[in-house]
Amino acid sequence: MTTSTDDTRFLRAFEHVLGSEGGFTDDRQDPGNWTGGRIGQGQLKGTNFGISAASYPNEDIRGMTQARARQIYHRDYWSRCSCQLLPDGVAYVVFDCAVNHGVGRAIPWLQEAIGTAPDGKIGPHTRQMIGEIGGRADAVVREISAQRTHFYMELDQLNDRFGLGWARRAIDVAVKGDRFARSTEVAKLIVKIDELERQVGGLQAAKERLEAENQALRDHPPMMIQPDNVGIDMAREPDQSPPNDFGWAPGFIQRWMADRGRV
Repeated sequence: MTTSTDDTRFLRAFEHVLGSEGGFTDDRQDPGNWTGGRIGQGQLKGTNFGISAASYPNEDIRGMTQARARQIYHRDYWSRCSCQLLPDGVAYVVFDCAVNHGVGRAIPWLQEAIGTAPDGKIGPHTRQMIGEIGGRADAVVREISAQRTHFYMELDQLNDRFGLGWARRAIDVAVKGDRFARSTEVAKLIVKIDELERQVGGLQAAKERLEAENQALRDHPPMMIQPDNVGIDMAREPDQSPPNDFGWAPGFIQRWMADRGRV
């Protein structure tokens, strides 16, 4: 799978994440807007396209471009969570969790959902389990969303100012992720059905050709050509051996038979 920032799957997920993150804000009551990660600590540089001063204190937050944000998202979240290996809906939910809560939480939530040890590393066993997700993508999406909701429930700072917005985002991402997962499976089924229809159509065409050929044989049976004057008495009894008489054969056949003592 491609890891380019032009990857269609990444761009779709990126677009949805930007819809949740919004544009520039420098709310003094948001710890993420401070370079020190706490209210009043460091410089108030704000957050733009979801890129916060707390996580990227050296970035030009106010002057952040969408292209620069896309590079950061792909390098630090999409790629680090190996989202390119995940089914569509799962990739989007893990990506959003990584942006909102950090890679250190997103990967263990994924691992819990697919049934492997939540060590926070995409190692060989995690990759194997990812490969076995198959048609369970919607169930994995729901489990990751449950882990996320549980995390919110344990936050002391979940208050009326930001808590409702976080809850809305979690529900929105869960619904979209589930829809992406289901639409991917439906698309796969459609492809399989189309292929089966093509195969059935081919078999039907072959059947019609055979029926036409068979009907043509019935309408115009081939003529059976019998040799004339073969010198064999057709009136003899069925159990009688043919006479040892090859007088009817051309000269070269008679000579060939004579050499072998047959005539």
